[in-house]
Amino acid sequence: MKTILGVIFASFACAFSAQAQDAVFSRFFANSVSYSRTPAPSLLVPEPPPDPQPRHRESSHLSGSLQIGVGYEYLRFRSAPFNANLSGLHTSFTYFRNDWLGFEGSFVAAFGSSTLNNQPSHLALYTVGPHFAWRQRSLQPWVHALAGGIHVFPQTASGVNGFALQLGGGVDVPFKPLVSLRFESDYLRSQLYSSGQNSFQLGAGLVFHF
Repeated sequence: MKTILGVIFASFACAFSAQAQDAVFSRFFANSVSYSRTPAPSLLVPEPPPDPQPRHRESSHLSGSLQIGVGYEYLRFRSAPFNANLSGLHTSFTYFRNDWLGFEGSFVAAFGSSTLNNQPSHLALYTVGPHFAWRQRSLQPWVHALAGGIHVFPQTASGVNGFALQLGGGVDVPFKPLVSLRFESDYLRSQLYSSGQNSFQLGAGLVFHF
């Protein structure tokens, strides 16, 4: 009888132990599956910022800080020894430090008639100075005040070289994206032949903007 009871007790113990092991194994397996199904945290890589929009250079007559002008010049020269009407070429270079202030260098080479010993006359005028412009307008008015030297032929006993002061202005009219038409006039004060001369000049040409 004791043997039978021992066998029965041992059987219950084995069954209970196996059931407990099955429950532990099932719980462990379920946790393992649940953990394996958990999505791994994604590595968030920040997107690169968009490329900045390229800044296109404005195709405008306002662009650039350098102006090169070239054109025709008429000059009426008046002096005690003789008077002359001269025509020639006017070139100028203007560098702008900002939107309104520039520094200009100007050169005029002109040829014409003369009443002094029936000799043909020629004149060279070279001046530098400040140039003030209103460049934010569709039409660009400007003024300048230039000083330098002048060379005039025919020659007299007093020489042909002297001081020159050039005061005037004009307007630039847009023609192409980087080209303008220029119209200008100047009062010219010179010191030649031991006296002073009051002359004037008119010009028209093209201005290139860089």
